[in-house]
Amino acid sequence: EYRIEVGDAVIEVNGESGYAAIVAKLLHQNELHFRMRRPRRIEIHIARSDCPSNMDVLKFPAGGYAYTLYSWGGIISRFDRIVSVNGRSLGADMQLALVNDQELHLRLLRYAPPDLYAATPDERRETFI
Repeated sequence: EYRIEVGDAVIEVNGESGYAAIVAKLLHQNELHFRMRRPRRIEIHIARSDCPSNMDVLKFPAGGYAYTLYSWGGIISRFDRIVSVNGRSLGADMQLALVNDQELHLRLLRYAPPDLYAATPDERRETFI
């Protein structure tokens, strides 16, 4: 048996994937079988001066992590989750640290394998134009 850890992602429940299907299984089934994905934990130490300037691609929801739908200067890959910056773990606090602190210690969760390719939102939009 395995233990579920903070940061583990639910991929399937009882053979079903997708948010709505998983929620339905959780609400209506008595026996649950989970397929999980454990992310790689990555720590990066970098000087602010070595970071890309395009902070606008980073998203900082209030929920306590940051992410990007695009890669960020070869440091952050698509689908990565930034869970802390210099010990700060709330979105607005992490954003301030990225802008103001000279030395950065980033803790990431990487869910996707390095060879995964998925279309960016812009690429998906282009296919429907």
